[in-house]
Amino acid sequence: MSGFRLPDWLIYATGLVLCVVIPGTWREKSPVPPAPNPPSPEEFLPLAPLAPFDPSQVITVPNLSKMEHRGAAFAISSRGEWLTTREVLQNCEHPALLIGGDLAVRAKAGHRDLRSQIALLTTPGGPMALPIQTEPPLKPGDRAFHPGYVRGSVAETTSRLIGKTVLDSRKRGGGNQVVYAWAEAGRTAKLPAGLRGINGAPALNAHGAIVGVTVGHNPRRGRVYTTTTESVTAALKNRTSPEEIAVGVPLTRKNYGLVSDTLRRDMRLLPVLCLPA
Repeated sequence: MSGFRLPDWLIYATGLVLCVVIPGTWREKSPVPPAPNPPSPEEFLPLAPLAPFDPSQVITVPNLSKMEHRGAAFAISSRGEWLTTREVLQNCEHPALLIGGDLAVRAKAGHRDLRSQIALLTTPGGPMALPIQTEPPLKPGDRAFHPGYVRGSVAETTSRLIGKTVLDSRKRGGGNQVVYAWAEAGRTAKLPAGLRGINGAPALNAHGAIVGVTVGHNPRRGRVYTTTTESVTAALKNRTSPEEIAVGVPLTRKNYGLVSDTLRRDMRLLPVLCLPA
């Protein structure tokens, strides 16, 4: 006698609950107020000597309002190593990190991982690194925070993990990519529906450790997509600089806007510009 088999309709119904109903309950209202305006060039100038970069590589950006803002990069080494995405650096021969006012530091594009879309930037010097989570593995329902920039303005969102999915990255110069899909659960108030430009933002857990790199957003479905933690680890396995002790800042639904502003002020999270030749 054959064993008991669940009806197909019950299997499909269960899948629907897992993929639609449950993630829908995670989209709670966890907004944060808009960030304060960044300092003007005149306000930032006295702070420029405190920047953790080689002063000879700090430049004044002419016509800053006309510069192309690409996304974000975040520090993974005080020696000047940064993570971002290949899309942020696509067709950009002269990347730079905007450190405040109209000042930027020149950056060089390093290793670019075709499989995960992760890219490495290097600068002459850098701030304290963000830690990287290696264990335990993530599970559905885990929360992440995504501090970054949208169209050059500061922005952040929080989300809950749904699970792994496959993202078609052929338009980004790669193939199908295994990523984490997250249900958006809150964001900076008054942001546009589409978070275009959030690419390159870190996905941080409640301890402030990196669990992925943000690679996309689907406003219609309320989804945020990031690389997997394993992809981050794999992309960094051939690093030449030694690992260092990195300390994260705890995040919650109530403070993630303030912590995001702190990361920007400490220059551990910066916007990426593409400078003209």
